[in-house]
Amino acid sequence: MKPDSLRASTARGLAWMAAGSGVQAFAQLLVVAVLARLVTPEEFGVVGLALLVVAFGTLLPQVGVGQALVQCADLDETHVRTGLTMALTIGLVGAGLALALARPIAGFFRVEAWAGLLGVMGLLLPVAAAGTVSEALLQRAMRFRALALVNVAAYGLGFGIVGVVLALRGLGPWALVGGHFAQALLRTVLAYALVRHPARPLFDPVAARALTRFGLGISIAGVNNQVARKADAFVVGRWLGADALGLYERAYQFVVMPLALLGQVMDRVLFAAMAQRQERPDVLARAFRQGVHAVALASLPVAALMAVVSPELVAVLLGPDWSQAAGPFAVLAAGILFRTGAKVSDAVTRATGAVYRRAWRQGVYAATVFLGAMLGARGGLV
Repeated sequence: MKPDSLRASTARGLAWMAAGSGVQAFAQLLVVAVLARLVTPEEFGVVGLALLVVAFGTLLPQVGVGQALVQCADLDETHVRTGLTMALTIGLVGAGLALALARPIAGFFRVEAWAGLLGVMGLLLPVAAAGTVSEALLQRAMRFRALALVNVAAYGLGFGIVGVVLALRGLGPWALVGGHFAQALLRTVLAYALVRHPARPLFDPVAARALTRFGLGISIAGVNNQVARKADAFVVGRWLGADALGLYERAYQFVVMPLALLGQVMDRVLFAAMAQRQERPDVLARAFRQGVHAVALASLPVAALMAVVSPELVAVLLGPDWSQAAGPFAVLAAGILFRTGAKVSDAVTRATGAVYRRAWRQGVYAATVFLGAMLGARGGLV
């Protein structure tokens, strides 16, 4: 792709993904505000524990296989079919492990009554894995308008409508489970409908090695990053309880959601564009600086405002039962710039193939978050 054409595609991609993320963020605010009045903090916490269980299973195919397909220089049908087979295999194995280990995991978190829910959530893994290749091909082709539509429709029609309807029928945490399943299924179906690719199973050793060479480093870093993202929730759920986790997760979601979506937009678009210019360090450097400037401009004013008016925001968005989430909300708002800005440097690292250096840095990050959470839990949720 010519430089001017690539710049134009990148600009259009950023615009479409930003617009889609804005709509999705607004929809999430509305949906969570409604669900917070229908589902208790403890029930949100139980589902949060279940999502901890399945987080790593969804990560491996989406990050390892999916991003390897985006970065692969000579992609062909063999890579696509092999990638889909690998993703589905990982998803099915993960679902089996979740079902087998649901009871001991529930015992570890002291929520034995909800062991069945934890096991059922594991079935999300093959559903999400089935859409990995379709989304990767859309991203590789820089069809960000299509990706934005998939994200918005899957959340709004899937989690939004299904989750709220089930909650209104009094299903409590099972309403959230149904919403997550509907979102994952709709996302997979819509992505495949937009980019029909060969779906017959195939495992080609040469293609698998090519994908694994890049994908393994991405997966190691992704696992470390997921540990960092979930370590605080793990500590809260295990030592402070499901009720505290429900409060913490909602505070975390409201702080991170709007600007994390911006970070995801820049990450997906810039990674696809940078991968096509991975031999041009001058172009990558310029894109990096522009990305960091854009993130700072968008995030700093919002972060300051959120920290100052956190009690009022929590009261309006979640209702009076969630007032204890205001403290964590204010503290977490202080880290928005760093959390979002890291997406830009992460895109550069992956686009240039430096995935193993990225992996050890993410390992340090994960250890720091876990140790910090353990120390923080001694003083309570804030």
